[in-house]
Amino acid sequence: MKLIEKLTESHFILGIDIGNSSSAIAYFDAFRKAPEIIDLSGGYGKPAAPTVVQYIPETGEWVFGEYAVLNANVGGREITLQNLPEKLGMKTSVMIGGKSYGIPGLLALYIADLVANCKNLNPKAVIAGIVVCVPEFMPENALDELRLAFRLSGCDNDKVEFISETQCVFRNFFYRKKPVSETVALLDYGNRELRGGVYEISPEDGGVKIIAAALLNDSGLSVGKIDKNTSDFFSSLYYGERPGPAKKTVEGQIASFSYQHKDLLFQKNIRSKPIKLYFNFAYPPFFLTVRAASAENLSRPFETGFEKFIYALLGNALDQSAKPYRPHQINSVIACGGGFDMLWAKESLKKIFPDAVVHLYKNQKCAAAEGASIIAAEKLGVYEPVKMIAEDNLKLEYDFGFAVKKDGSQKFHPLVEKNSYWWQDKYVSGFIVNEKIRGELNLEIIRRDKNGSLSPFGNFSLKGLPERPKGTTRLDIIVHFLNVGKISVKIKDAGFGQLFPASGYESEFVMDL
Repeated sequence: MKLIEKLTESHFILGIDIGNSSSAIAYFDAFRKAPEIIDLSGGYGKPAAPTVVQYIPETGEWVFGEYAVLNANVGGREITLQNLPEKLGMKTSVMIGGKSYGIPGLLALYIADLVANCKNLNPKAVIAGIVVCVPEFMPENALDELRLAFRLSGCDNDKVEFISETQCVFRNFFYRKKPVSETVALLDYGNRELRGGVYEISPEDGGVKIIAAALLNDSGLSVGKIDKNTSDFFSSLYYGERPGPAKKTVEGQIASFSYQHKDLLFQKNIRSKPIKLYFNFAYPPFFLTVRAASAENLSRPFETGFEKFIYALLGNALDQSAKPYRPHQINSVIACGGGFDMLWAKESLKKIFPDAVVHLYKNQKCAAAEGASIIAAEKLGVYEPVKMIAEDNLKLEYDFGFAVKKDGSQKFHPLVEKNSYWWQDKYVSGFIVNEKIRGELNLEIIRRDKNGSLSPFGNFSLKGLPERPKGTTRLDIIVHFLNVGKISVKIKDAGFGQLFPASGYESEFVMDL
């Protein structure tokens, strides 16, 4: 980014968070020295917009965000595309209107619409710079496609930078307070998973040092699963009152109905006063009363799992010789992500951490975007920077895999991609051995650097494999990261059809990276 020499009100300094479920955009008001969220809901109180792209064949029109969600599956031939960010890096494409669209191209349409909202605030808006916050665990090929999406959207390459989501959230945190020595729990309750980290914070050299001490994630507690359970609940109410075969149009209307009304189930007022749900899309229309007990039945499994997750996080120290943290040792809690829009999630935090300062943002989904806008302002020279030194040593700086002989040459078979975190879920891959097996197979472990160069790293000797002809041995390989720099590699014989059933062979190796 280039420094702004002469700042005007037309300059927009943006922070963007492209989420799998919803996205947020904020700008840094350089005159007030404050980040401001751009409301994408048209004043309806939901600043974050669903990351949804929709094409309407009848008109050739593209629709984005909330309007696309409300318009989906209501009887037309519209094509609705969701969860685009998680498809990045897969080289997939979609046929729309007789034309093939790659995921970066579709996401580019959404990004262009997102950025265009600046024109609603100032028709003369000029984009001075953008910081995009990205997950730390995003594979390099997915990040490359996200960069491509921003280029295709019309954003100037020189004005866009990509910063880790954790850095953006912490920059927002330190915008509101000066760094002091403390222990901070960061919880991101998102659509795909609940992620947590414990960080040791200390002021250093005029900035702040952030050291990751414990990390954990759990996809079983995701907001996406709560949304599905809620939609199923609304569906059961509808079909309980209006029995009959499910129709696509009705299912689409129930999905839209769930999107509009799900928040009512997890708010405080339902405890003292039951809510009435009006099914206006039915004929004839009708309403049903929902009481607190029904909402509690939906949230209770997640509330119980949330509490277990917190205690598991406190005990999941990166240094396995360290003692588990206790709730009273946590000084501050940062809560971000859509899950904290639910009352029970906020109450659980305050119950588990009674002695901590719990930071619940007004718009939890926008916390990272606000932080990204602050970092953008720093890079453009319009706001005093805070030097953040992050130490985690948790990412692989190279691809890790092994060599496979194919067509007389050596091919790389990846097991774990660079930029992956050791604490992610296990990695599973499979491949077919393209050579004859005579009771033993040697696999050469290799690294692949950012330039694509391969270097030997070690060997696995698989003894006891059943003898089979060339191309008829299929292996499953499961990688677990045991700790920083230490992995377990489990190799199983997966068989090859009915001719060569799985033998039950299994070997496990532990190695240092």
